[in-house]
Amino acid sequence: MIQPARSAESPPANVNLLQPGSGVILLVSPAYMPAQKRGVALAIGNTAYPNDQLKNAVADAQDVATAFKNLGFDVTLKPDLGLTDFNTAIQTFRQAALADQGIAVFYFSGHGIQVNGQSYLIPGNQ
Repeated sequence: MIQPARSAESPPANVNLLQPGSGVILLVSPAYMPAQKRGVALAIGNTAYPNDQLKNAVADAQDVATAFKNLGFDVTLKPDLGLTDFNTAIQTFRQAALADQGIAVFYFSGHGIQVNGQSYLIPGNQ
């Protein structure tokens, strides 16, 4: 269940801050974004898993990529990545985010696990 985040200061009316589990999702309307620079975004959607194919992961990543592209972000969409391509995409995104020095957004749709309190994203079976 997604609960509205609680804080001492309320965000502007055009910003929704939601806190699902331990992560935070920040939804910002275009009017609140700085006009000159939006930032970079990486959207990864993995459907190809050996025993549990996901139907919507790539489509979800495509939708998120389109939304951020419409907001003016420089977006990279990567569907169904195996381990090597997954690591390369994240390193390339990290370098782009550091070079851009603006807003950086990472979106992953696929399987993940948590072991001893540490979360891991699982690449596809490519």
